[in-house]
Amino acid sequence: MGGVFDLLGTELAANAIRHSRSSLPGGGCTLRVDRTADGMTLTCRDGGEPEAGLGDCRNRTHLSPDPSGLEADAEAGRGLALVDALATEWGDNGLPTHRHVWFHLAYDLSEGRWFGA
Repeated sequence: MGGVFDLLGTELAANAIRHSRSSLPGGGCTLRVDRTADGMTLTCRDGGEPEAGLGDCRNRTHLSPDPSGLEADAEAGRGLALVDALATEWGDNGLPTHRHVWFHLAYDLSEGRWFGA
């Protein structure tokens, strides 16, 4: 599980740096890992979308993976597509001002869409 967990955590951190204010001077993102009896959850908290204003916290927009992100010739969109394919479950808080994206990997990965196929 460690390799998959590391890969997905790296994808979330890379997305935060690429798509949020986290890469700006003084910015950053935080990764938090929670371990429970059934698996591990990683949450990436970023600095929010560069264009987001304080009033945007009322307009929730949830992330979705690029449907073609896992195609061999895809040039972008692999990050969330990998998370969607490999994680037991995942989601986000929908807030463009300070996004929290998380995924959970169960210790028994047979329920994941990739591993259960």
